[in-house]
Amino acid sequence: RGSAYQKELAGIAKQKGSLDISPLQKKLDQQLKAFNVKQNPDGSFDFSRSVIVDKAEANRVTEIVDTIKNWGLQKGDRTAVGLDLLKRRLDDFYSPSGQARALVSSMRNSVKDILTKNVAGYYKMTSDYAKSTDLIKEVEKALSLGDRVSADTAIRKLTSVLRENNDFRRSLV
Repeated sequence: RGSAYQKELAGIAKQKGSLDISPLQKKLDQQLKAFNVKQNPDGSFDFSRSVIVDKAEANRVTEIVDTIKNWGLQKGDRTAVGLDLLKRRLDDFYSPSGQARALVSSMRNSVKDILTKNVAGYYKMTSDYAKSTDLIKEVEKALSLGDRVSADTAIRKLTSVLRENNDFRRSLV
């Protein structure tokens, strides 16, 4: 799954040119306004009237906002590969705060929209990756794989599948 993604991304990297990220900057401003985050004259952010209350979450959001703003300046790579990197950075963000997650998710989707609309093959590449991920999760669920399950449980389920004459389960395995 990962190697297929990287192979297709290498093909997309051959498409030269800088992408317009003004929709991303506009979306960022809208999101900050929607979450009532004000920017001070010194560039810092004021969360005092925001729904994002926790200081640690405010710091995380500030870091993400700074990353996006800096990407819009000369520091960021506006090629398809560069914006894919930004999208994956945003994917990596996790917050216990639903408000902070919602803000970042909106920004991630904005980056993905720019890539999908402007880069040939990007939608197919990401949808193939998502389908593979869903299949892996389904197999893990079917075999009760995970951190909290013993290896014995997975072995018993595999043995059961091989014993039964169930074509669907066999093809899933």
